[in-house]
Amino acid sequence: MTFIANLRKRLTSIKAVRSKPVDRFSKYKMDPAGYAKDILGKTLTPDQIEMLLGVVTPPFRVFGRAGHTVGKSFAAAVGISWLYDTRDPCMIISTAPRQESVKNIIWRELHALRSDAGLGGFKTSASLEMRSSPRHFAIGMTARNTYGFH
Repeated sequence: MTFIANLRKRLTSIKAVRSKPVDRFSKYKMDPAGYAKDILGKTLTPDQIEMLLGVVTPPFRVFGRAGHTVGKSFAAAVGISWLYDTRDPCMIISTAPRQESVKNIIWRELHALRSDAGLGGFKTSASLEMRSSPRHFAIGMTARNTYGFH
């Protein structure tokens, strides 16, 4: 093999390796507890793990008991971060009855979790949006009236 042919072959193999990004989150695709522990440095309760797995397991329904300080908002923030990092593309919409609830509860928790873990993705420090492409994003929103989501 000539020097030029050998060089072309090596360059082709280098391009093939470089075109495959190393995804440090792929092993957590079905493991929200592992993601929370290893990436976010947080521990989930068994109920929180069950809720998060319900999002990705048929019939794709989750029931979280109402109450104060039970961890629903924390679990929601972990879930948004987990889904955003382990699935591409993904389109996540988080909602609450009032915009202040989305901003001051869920997304404040999400900003804190990702900031503490050294993860970014936000447009601004107060943004209710993470986006890396048109088909890979997470947003926080609410409807202005009962027909707003239609």
